[in-house]
Amino acid sequence: MYPASWLAERGIEWSGFFFNPNIHPDREYELRRGEVLRVAGELDWRIETAPGDVQEWFAAVEGLAHEPERGSRCRECFAFRLERAFAHARRYGFAQVTTTMTVSPFKSSPQIFAVGAELSARYGIPFLAVDFKKNDGFAKGRLLARRFGVHLQTHCGCVYSLVAAKLRRR
Repeated sequence: MYPASWLAERGIEWSGFFFNPNIHPDREYELRRGEVLRVAGELDWRIETAPGDVQEWFAAVEGLAHEPERGSRCRECFAFRLERAFAHARRYGFAQVTTTMTVSPFKSSPQIFAVGAELSARYGIPFLAVDFKKNDGFAKGRLLARRFGVHLQTHCGCVYSLVAAKLRRR
């Protein structure tokens, strides 16, 4: 929610794209997707969702199951998901691409920016590299989420981060 408000405060017209075949289990995916669509409806946001094949995502991160958070598995996940966002942007003529992934304190913004720059060069669409966690962006996003009764996540979404989160709680 915070990235949307950040863009709006700067007069940047935007459209959301939800593509997250990495999210596990299915009920978590459906919960997050439903929350995005619910809030979008309440705030009159334009959000498109794209189905993703979880097997394609597993293929993209194959052999990286034991990588730590912020490791090469995350980089491949970012690349897989952002590539779909760039393809969507090209198809519909968007002027630039950014991502909400940088709002998370568990994600490496420089890693995301590197992937964004590579895809920007390949697709010929500028990547707006904003570290949304800066200036208390993560905390502001959580406040907005609470205000709208949005489900707060306990892990990034993938099965590997789910297992790691469960182990941390133990």
